[in-house]
Amino acid sequence: MTAPATERRIAANSFTFTLRTTNRATFGITISHTGEVVVRGPHGTSDAQAIGLVHRRREWIYRQLKHFKETAPDSHVKELIGGTGFTVLGHGHRLRIVADAEQDRAVVQHRWSGRGPWLHMRSTTARSVEAAREELVAFYARTGQEWLDAHTPSITRQTAAPDLPVKMSTRMRTKWAYLHPDRGLALHWASAQLSTVYIRELIHRTLSLHSVTHNHLYERALRTLWLGDLQPHRALTPTTQPCRACGATANTFHAENCSPARGACTGRHGLG
Repeated sequence: MTAPATERRIAANSFTFTLRTTNRATFGITISHTGEVVVRGPHGTSDAQAIGLVHRRREWIYRQLKHFKETAPDSHVKELIGGTGFTVLGHGHRLRIVADAEQDRAVVQHRWSGRGPWLHMRSTTARSVEAAREELVAFYARTGQEWLDAHTPSITRQTAAPDLPVKMSTRMRTKWAYLHPDRGLALHWASAQLSTVYIRELIHRTLSLHSVTHNHLYERALRTLWLGDLQPHRALTPTTQPCRACGATANTFHAENCSPARGACTGRHGLG
């Protein structure tokens, strides 16, 4: 019977890392884009063994942490409200909350409608940050997969495995792309925000093919990716303080006797 995976935090000198144990037989270290160091090992791995591995690989770990600090995405938190911008395959879109009856899927892309590209989200989905995040991630994975299905055969045929499966993943946390010896190439769902030339560059680098764009432009594009952080719309909180101009009670209409209040209503300030 397969034992469940376990994990625990371990402090080692200048930083703390996570030890995750599974039924694997070997040890390994991964570092996430947020700088989290993860040691992976078999069940029964002791703290001393994990710390020893970290100590032996410390120079490599510090190099990787420095690289991720220089190239990690900026902290992007998007507000769940109509008009918020989202990038799809390099093109800017705006979020629009629509009635559920207008579409079957939770998130639908409208590439060129009215004033430009939009992402339409059903109103019931937009009521929950968790549901909205889940559906946006699924939308990016779906959209990215459609592009991969249409374009990656022309890339993989340059390799020794022309039929290599290439998939978008919603489970990846520590890498933009990963080449598995049996399951093929997986790309992080957030890469579907990149323009197509940078998606090609990501694939080329993972498959050790020639570069197709400038390195600094590629690295800068990775820094702009949104990784799913959403917050609810922060509505204005009504004041409880009286008007500072005339002393009127809070939340009462008093524009007839107060110039600032009248200006707020009419847009014509400074009139007595």
